Amino acid sequence: RGARLSAILLWITCQNVNQKINVVRKVRGKVEKKELYMANCEGGYDYEFVDTPVDNLICKICHYPSREPHLTLCCGHTFCNSCLQKAKKSTVLSSACPMCRSDQFTSVPNKQNERTVLSLRIRCTNTEGGCGWIGEVLDITSHLQSSSGCKFQEIECSNSCGKILQRRYLADHVETECPCRRIGCPYCNLIGEYQFIDGRHKEECSEFPTPCPNDCGIDNIPSKCIEGHRKECPLEVVQCQYHNVGCEAKTTRKEMTEHDQEKMGEHLLLMKSAFIDVQGKLADAEQRLSIVEKKLATNNSEVLAQVVESHCAMQKQVTNLESALEEKIKLMDTIFGEWPIKMHTQAAQLSSGEHLLPVIVKLPSFIINKKNCVDWYSTPFYTHHNGYKIHLNVCAGGWDKSKGTYMSVYLYRMDGEYDSILKSQLRGKFQVTILNQICDSGHHSASYRVRANKNDSRSFWNCEKFMSHRALEEVSTACQFVKDDCAFFKVDELRS
Repeated sequence: RGARLSAILLWITCQNVNQKINVVRKVRGKVEKKELYMANCEGGYDYEFVDTPVDNLICKICHYPSREPHLTLCCGHTFCNSCLQKAKKSTVLSSACPMCRSDQFTSVPNKQNERTVLSLRIRCTNTEGGCGWIGEVLDITSHLQSSSGCKFQEIECSNSCGKILQRRYLADHVETECPCRRIGCPYCNLIGEYQFIDGRHKEECSEFPTPCPNDCGIDNIPSKCIEGHRKECPLEVVQCQYHNVGCEAKTTRKEMTEHDQEKMGEHLLLMKSAFIDVQGKLADAEQRLSIVEKKLATNNSEVLAQVVESHCAMQKQVTNLESALEEKIKLMDTIFGEWPIKMHTQAAQLSSGEHLLPVIVKLPSFIINKKNCVDWYSTPFYTHHNGYKIHLNVCAGGWDKSKGTYMSVYLYRMDGEYDSILKSQLRGKFQVTILNQICDSGHHSASYRVRANKNDSRSFWNCEKFMSHRALEEVSTACQFVKDDCAFFKVDELRS
């Protein structure tokens, strides 16, 4: 009886093991087959169907409901378009039909089967994870990829931190866990990635609370105020106020008063000794001063005569130099004609504020301009001497569809003083650059070639998506475009 019971238990165990092996083999085969077809975007629809598809919808190669079904004219079987194309390229099948082996077979799209397959009801691919969605094959892609779709679909973090997680956990991850999420420093309000603000920035933040280095009990001193605090800290070690006269004692600031009272007699003796020494030095200085005054009184007349003679000689040299300069100017007028006058005129124009390309302009109050989407206009400048008059227009908050996400930049041509004498139209390749204020690299530029623009007084160059706000607010040790609430722009004409 015991042997029979053991045999039964052994048989049940073997059956369970065999079932598990069959399940593993079935799952493994299904996964391998799915990877084979999905990796190459080939084969039919490998989904869990609510109702078993009829046989005429099944591809005879991959054995799944056909994707883009084609019907062979030779035998009337249905195949996936990708499976059929792959069979045609096979060296074994060549041009023969995969089913009836007919030579030179042809196929046509089967639109009726395609509509039928796309309307089949399937379960979500994340059913085992907990999703209960049931819908048509046509809707599975939008269900899996839409932001409001399957909450159990695994997706990558929207902040590009590399984390793969289910969509239902994405919002909490982005707000509380992602190391790349954007946060503001609670002390200086600087905005950056969490891993930067919580890491290296703590060592650089001027408002970060720091304990007193002397352990006086104050623990929330801004790091920029540490040196100022040490000048008042009662536990700071300081020199005796009489160290200039010889006292070498050092103690904490709160104990210095007690030291002054205890050593008052010694301090008075040191002060007396220093006073006597100063008196001796003062008497010696008075004696030397008296000797110098006597020498000055004796040599005063001789020195005065030498000064007058030197002044006359210098005045004569100046007169000779002026005469020589006038002769050279006359000679230059004879040789170059009106060239000096033209140069003088151009110099006067430059000194009066006429700026020529390339120019660098400063945009102040950047944060307020960005928040309120205020248009900012630069001082006018010229393309060249006696050229077109233009100015830069920046909207830090963005225009139209770019508002709130991008900074927009325009170049405008203004009515200039020399427009009537300009023969050629405004053309060329212009470049606007926002400068990196940390180092001379990593600048952000945009350029545009102007074909012809002489009579149009509106903008001749615009870039509504000049730079994204996210890139603009990025702060690192090597790149910062906005510093001290200011940004710098460079406008230049590129020579081809």
